Amino acid sequence: MAIFFEGIANAQSSNGYVVGGVGSYSGKLISQAAIGGEKVFGKGIGAGGELGFVAGHTSFGFVSLNMYYHLAHNGAAQKVDPFVTGGFTGAFDFFAAASGANIGVGLHYWFLRHLGARAEFRDIVFPGTSQGANVWGFRGGIAFR
Repeated sequence: MAIFFEGIANAQSSNGYVVGGVGSYSGKLISQAAIGGEKVFGKGIGAGGELGFVAGHTSFGFVSLNMYYHLAHNGAAQKVDPFVTGGFTGAFDFFAAASGANIGVGLHYWFLRHLGARAEFRDIVFPGTSQGANVWGFRGGIAFR
């Protein structure tokens, strides 16, 4: 019985992260930072959210609610954990708000059982704007579980 529950515990995990990076918004250089977390339910499928800020030509905050798929299915036992993600993003500043979507790809590298590095590429698209605003960036930081 204990082996059964241990297998379930290893298949499920949660992680949090703090990232920062650089990228582009409408052709202008930007920097971005975010803090977020995720719950992996099993078979590589997870859900999470993040709160972030983009600074540059135009600065704004954002909230993302995402689904994740981890390519390595054995969760906590895996040192290298690649993933893909996508979902809803809401952006806001003092004068306006916009809704869009995001998609990304990245990986965790777990140095220790509870501490690792996170690297990813994330693209946020706001299709309702006149130019179809696109915010993309390379982000890196720490991950913990």
